[in-house]
Amino acid sequence: MGLEVERFVTKVHADLICPICRCVYVDPVTNFANCRHTYCSTCIRKRLHSESSRFCPVCDEPLRENLQKPSLGLHNRLLSLQIICNQGCGATPKLMDLPKHLEKDCGMSYISCPHSLRGCKFRVLRKDLSDHIENCDYRWAVCDACGFKTYRCQMFTHQKKKKCMARKLANEKVRSMIETRKDIKEHQIQIKFDRFALERELERVERASVENRYNSENDSLASFGSRSTSTSNTLAITNGELGSIRTQSAFTADSVRSGQLTPRITHSANSQARLPAPSPSRAGDHPIQCSRCKHKFKQTKNHSKACSWHRGPILQLFGGTCMTCGQLSNTTGCLVGWHVAQH
Repeated sequence: MGLEVERFVTKVHADLICPICRCVYVDPVTNFANCRHTYCSTCIRKRLHSESSRFCPVCDEPLRENLQKPSLGLHNRLLSLQIICNQGCGATPKLMDLPKHLEKDCGMSYISCPHSLRGCKFRVLRKDLSDHIENCDYRWAVCDACGFKTYRCQMFTHQKKKKCMARKLANEKVRSMIETRKDIKEHQIQIKFDRFALERELERVERASVENRYNSENDSLASFGSRSTSTSNTLAITNGELGSIRTQSAFTADSVRSGQLTPRITHSANSQARLPAPSPSRAGDHPIQCSRCKHKFKQTKNHSKACSWHRGPILQLFGGTCMTCGQLSNTTGCLVGWHVAQH
């Protein structure tokens, strides 16, 4: 049985078609003894098995079994024909290259797994061979825990027997804890550096504030001295003005004697000395709220270690955390001193 004519790319010449099956020759043979016609070897041998059909289908000459290969020219023309691959890959090799294409190049042909000697029984398409090799159960695999090399299908048995995966997980846990402690230590060191920088910055700001307040007080004193000088200059009066003041004073005294004006009573130093002394103030016994620690205190019990407060700033973390000492704001403060009354 020959090859269908439709499978060839170009039109096939008539002398390359078998007269029995009407297809392109496959393993052709020639009847050199009589008519020299050429047939497919399979077709002509089937015809020779029947006693009634042992005649050439073209010229009715008797057929003999001593058939021979055709001429070299016919053989070369036949093998140079381009044929479409019957596996459906779309390739069009020459007829002489078709077996090689099916064996090594055709992506739609089935082949055995390269690991068949190890026990893999799968047959896959050549185009899917790379994916199968990556997932094949008989490929080599290395244990992640101990580095033992075995087949992938035997890895679970190895890890279950040796318990190497449990040891690996325990080691990873220890390494994770070590790394965490290292990160915490580095973070604490960084916090100390930040706290030191913050203290330096607060000292600089406080120093600048004191200098500004000192400069403003000096400016106020200088301006007050200039105003007092101008006031003394304006209080200087002339003799004529003094006479008019005395005249007004005499008028005022005469008016008081006549009863027209009510005299203004003033206390001298002797009269003030005769007044009773005021009672001592009891303001020190009243509780006052401290502006630093927000606690109430009495002035009579205030001392240099009575107040404890945080320098800050206070970060809104875990209910309030001091950025200077790193502790919560409701704990003992990082600074100690006097209570300061809240104005």
